[in-house]
Amino acid sequence: MSDCKFSVDELFEIIEFLAKENNSSPEEFIHEIKKKINKHYIEVSKPSQYTQRHINPQFSLEKLSKLEMSELSKTKPSAIIINKNKIEVNSWTDATINFVKILIINGDIKQEDLPFYLDDKQKTIYIDSIDNKQLNGKDGGFREVDEGFYVNIRYNAKYHILNIMKVLKNLSISEKYEIRIVISHFPS
Repeated sequence: MSDCKFSVDELFEIIEFLAKENNSSPEEFIHEIKKKINKHYIEVSKPSQYTQRHINPQFSLEKLSKLEMSELSKTKPSAIIINKNKIEVNSWTDATINFVKILIINGDIKQEDLPFYLDDKQKTIYIDSIDNKQLNGKDGGFREVDEGFYVNIRYNAKYHILNIMKVLKNLSISEKYEIRIVISHFPS
């Protein structure tokens, strides 16, 4: 495509010509063009069935965290990308487990840091050194990540994302990790 440059007068002449060819006024013609552009923009920016099945778009945690809980509950991740390292996953729980595994491998979470809480009030244990399945007589929803490391996975999609963001913030390592989620299933 070559670079075409027109003056305002030349553009107006083109619009007048095209409007006459379409039996409309220049204003009506411009309005119709705007509608077509907007319709095309919406169709291109909305994931198509092909995009959903074949391309598997990637999203930052920040972008995903802004979605409504009802929108996220119908999604399914196929991978978590941590600093350009792609790890295949089958669920939000898998994504969380692999995230914590990377923190352990990189030494960002150590045995002496446990239990690790999500909040300052130390109400919600997120990572612990013991399997809290029978915590207070209830299934605490913990899964083993590595020997002596258990992560609480009893969350919906939105909270899996928010918890990953909280951990990064609480450990002051947000800048160290670039995390993206590959979504393989979108609601229709």
